[in-house]
Amino acid sequence: MDGFGLVLVIAVLALFGLAIVWIIRSERAGRSARARVSQALGFAPFTPEPDLIRRIAELHQRPGGPGSEGYRLENVSRKRVVDGEVILFDLIDASGDDVNVAETQAVGTRSSALNLPAFALFPKTDSVGPLGEMANQVMSWLVARFGDPVEFPQVPEFGQRYFVSSRDPEGTRRFLDESRLRRLASTRLLAIRAGGDLFTVSRIDRAAAPDRPETIGQRLQDAHFVYTVFLD
Repeated sequence: MDGFGLVLVIAVLALFGLAIVWIIRSERAGRSARARVSQALGFAPFTPEPDLIRRIAELHQRPGGPGSEGYRLENVSRKRVVDGEVILFDLIDASGDDVNVAETQAVGTRSSALNLPAFALFPKTDSVGPLGEMANQVMSWLVARFGDPVEFPQVPEFGQRYFVSSRDPEGTRRFLDESRLRRLASTRLLAIRAGGDLFTVSRIDRAAAPDRPETIGQRLQDAHFVYTVFLD
């Protein structure tokens, strides 16, 4: 190998090493930022029990994806409330060769006051025109793979904003009555997965940085609102 080739190899290896260092430092900085924000909001780090990990993973399990054992929780913190707990978590899909972050600082609420049917709620795009229609058609197909599509024609404004699928369609129709639907229709961009005494809330908003206090604060407000809707 001539001198130029050797220099080139060394340069490539150096760049590769720098990229790895940058990724590690970025991940550590993000983890520290999440910890600072959650602690400022009254949350404390904790190690979730296997049953909670399994249940959250099952709510978020994607069609055709890994079983619940293919997921893990990271950067988990918890705040106790009167009848349960609120949990901040990152959901990691570690089933393949690459590790993917499925959710960043989503909010889970577990409460003995809840008895929810199994359902998932996903937002429709606000875009108008052919591209928006195409995006909603694709989303409708994806949502249907989580369960049976559930329609709510009695509240058209809800149907304009959200898709719902469920493994318990009749129970979901009974639970999401007109009052609940109208209140949920006042929100936008929420993704909700529910079942039993647990639900999770995230916001499909690519413009919001997940580590920023205002982003996590907004998600906590969303989760509290959804909790009040589900309790009524």
